[in-house]
Amino acid sequence: MYRRYRGAIDVIGSGGHPARPRAGRRRGAPLHTLSSRFLRISYPASVTEQFRSARKRHGPQRPPLREARLPSSPQTSPPSFDEDDDDASLPDQNEYEPSDDDSNNSDFQQQHHTPLPPQPQSTPTIITNNPENQSITSGHASPTQQRRNHHNTHTRRCRARLNGRFDTLNNILPRSPTVEVKHKVHILDHAITALQEMHQQNANLQLLLALRSRPRLVKWVDSFVPTASSIQQALDPFISLVCHTAAWPYAEVWHAQPPHINLIHTSPRATTMHFPALNHLAHVSAAQTQLCFADDFVGKCFETRVPRWSCSPVQQCQVAQRAQLLAAARIQCAFAVPIPVAGDVSHVVAFFDVRQRERDTTQVQFAAFAAVCVGNAWAAKQASALAS
Repeated sequence: MYRRYRGAIDVIGSGGHPARPRAGRRRGAPLHTLSSRFLRISYPASVTEQFRSARKRHGPQRPPLREARLPSSPQTSPPSFDEDDDDASLPDQNEYEPSDDDSNNSDFQQQHHTPLPPQPQSTPTIITNNPENQSITSGHASPTQQRRNHHNTHTRRCRARLNGRFDTLNNILPRSPTVEVKHKVHILDHAITALQEMHQQNANLQLLLALRSRPRLVKWVDSFVPTASSIQQALDPFISLVCHTAAWPYAEVWHAQPPHINLIHTSPRATTMHFPALNHLAHVSAAQTQLCFADDFVGKCFETRVPRWSCSPVQQCQVAQRAQLLAAARIQCAFAVPIPVAGDVSHVVAFFDVRQRERDTTQVQFAAFAAVCVGNAWAAKQASALAS
């Protein structure tokens, strides 16, 4: 048997659960409970008298199977109740008089009534324009939305911090004389160029300090030779020193293996302050790597163990192939310095220039002394390695 209660159908006698009612009580009205062996309903106090007779017909009271609570509704009139499928009109709300059973209903409601948990109410979504706190605020934001808001806020802060660092870097760097710095790529390129120039100026300053006296030169040589892994790495600062002080645009390192001298290392100084890049010298050096000879001024420097200055190396070269290479590179002046190591010449460093030069005795003596310092430091390193 089914009983209809204003939109809610209650199962009577079958042990089922009532459907969720669609009508509700007026907000603020007191609740009373009608209990039976099949159903327990919370309803407004205005219909207590009408439900009392129905409760008596259902027999003794039992614990409720399920509570059906009426949701809030703007209707103020009491719902209709059909008993035994007969339409029975209910009295008016104003005609109801409370009786002694109302107190019993209140006691039963306190014992068996369990209120439903409050339903969460959605709050309006607010979007703020504050860059520090620009996120979607909600009373019940999901964890995914909270993580997304935190990620967006962190990204904006990092981007603002990065832009501030670029502005600071642009203010610290010297003004570029060639191009106007506007974008971040320009700022980075200008910073790289300025850093390279600073390192070059630092190296030049160290060279100038080393040239002031011979003790300073010896101390400067001892600063890089012990840490070098090979003789070529130890000779590179020496080549830079001579090229910088005398403005030689190109240098070669020859390894002495009697009766031949082999070219093992070339050092075109394309970034010097005095000369632009000499690409043709680099191409010539690649062709010279396969040559072995000891008859030109490099071989004579190895044999005599003294520096040699040649103002016309193309005419003085006795090897035709070597003379052709020097002529193709338009070499006009050459200078060779031996590197003595433990009393023997192990390497010869040759410097070339496309300009005609006169012999400079001061420059020759300085290069010879620096070469002796490098050779002695390298011999001391080898001796300490053998002793250990």
